[in-house]
Amino acid sequence: MRKGEIAIKASRYIVQIFFFVLFNIYLFELIPHIGGYLSILKQIDLRNFPLPIDFDSQYANVANAFTVMQLMIATLWFPALTIGLTILISIIFGRAACGWLCPFGFVQDLLRALPAKKVKVSQPVNRALAEIKYYVLLFTIVIVSLFALAEIYDIKDLSKALGDFGKAPYTTLSPSSTLFGLIPVMIVERKFIELGDHIWELFTLNRLFWLRISILVFAIIISIYIPRAWCRWFCPIGAFQAIFSKYSLLGIGRKPARCLGEKCRLCEKACPMAIRILEEPWQKIRNRECINCLLCKATCPEGAIKIVFP
Repeated sequence: MRKGEIAIKASRYIVQIFFFVLFNIYLFELIPHIGGYLSILKQIDLRNFPLPIDFDSQYANVANAFTVMQLMIATLWFPALTIGLTILISIIFGRAACGWLCPFGFVQDLLRALPAKKVKVSQPVNRALAEIKYYVLLFTIVIVSLFALAEIYDIKDLSKALGDFGKAPYTTLSPSSTLFGLIPVMIVERKFIELGDHIWELFTLNRLFWLRISILVFAIIISIYIPRAWCRWFCPIGAFQAIFSKYSLLGIGRKPARCLGEKCRLCEKACPMAIRILEEPWQKIRNRECINCLLCKATCPEGAIKIVFP
């Protein structure tokens, strides 16, 4: 492994670990003999700063921009500031928050490192599946809007039918909110221990609980065999950013004079989003799926991949 490759990969993991701990600081604080050493991070309070990342937890030290959008619309407020901030971040940095900050993205990167034979998905199939997240985004907007209309016109039956799901449908089912929110709360509140006395009582938990666990297990399994599968195909937060990130100021370019082209393709093999880099404009990649993770740059032995700004 070359020095440049080590430097980029190490830098990215350090950044990901730092933000993983920072965003979960109130949960880590509960761990005996560890929380005290991390308390200084509590001074970096991001709970009122919504970021475009797939992360929700009662112990979170950051706000999920997409959850804020859902809740504000459901309670008859237009989230102008949150939408504007997300668009601004996407226009400047592209989807770098997905590649460097998102805790659930980091979990998927760790799952990718497991020694399991990876499944290669063809480009047509990958492109088709990547469209799912846009439908998830649309579905979320429709459900939240229906809930808001039910509140405006006092349609109590619809409000009751949608319940809390109507206020934040994606957050309710997100594998990230299950992993970082539901499970830690049940552990902290000793719910699993109480159920452990009568293991059969696990099956008496409501259907929503098991649906959430099933989605989480599904996300974990596919992410072991297909890098960043949840990010690629299902995450509406990435979909929202992708609408604006195609022409972001920060991006990745290629030096044609140095690139070995078809003989190499190491950059494409390293890309967790399965982007056909050699088919993109060499001046700057315009693929909306790019998360600016720089793994292509780290892998290139010829130094043909460069950071472009603007």
